[in-house]
Amino acid sequence: MATNLQEIATYLREEDLRFKEDQNKNAIFTGFRTEAYRDRDGDPSLPIMIRLDEDGEFVHFIAPRCYEYKEGPHKGAVLEACLLVNYMTKMVQFEYDPADGEVRAVIELPLEDAHLTKKQFLRCLRGLVGVVDHYHDVIQTAIDTGKVIREDPSEVLREFMEFMRRRRARSGGAASLDLDE
Repeated sequence: MATNLQEIATYLREEDLRFKEDQNKNAIFTGFRTEAYRDRDGDPSLPIMIRLDEDGEFVHFIAPRCYEYKEGPHKGAVLEACLLVNYMTKMVQFEYDPADGEVRAVIELPLEDAHLTKKQFLRCLRGLVGVVDHYHDVIQTAIDTGKVIREDPSEVLREFMEFMRRRRARSGGAASLDLDE
């Protein structure tokens, strides 16, 4: 069963979300508007790549190059901040490539013989963007100052759930994706 690019494109269309398909990479590219997160150009948007592997049995939701930190005095703090966010959240993992300093956020979903539902798909998209947006200050502060912001996990969870509730309410329950805004 698994999934394919056509099914993912259908889910995105049903949500009136813009995207670009790349058959050669077996991927779809889209983007979310963000509140706190800023890309390298200072824009409030987060690009997302949805890539299929293993004949659609494995789905990667990737926010490539969320951050970059190749070398410098705060590398330990940056990695600690990423691990702290990994620890405090569900599904989302931060990965670090020491070759070029890329820090990316990912959700990897093994489907095997299961079907990817629209609800699962949208939860992964919203979750990835929500975590990157909500914890942007933690990672950016580590990059800029070398300090890791540690918060009470129960308070962070409460704030994050409120953040996601507001985001869903503002978008009528749908994800707020737009490549051109």
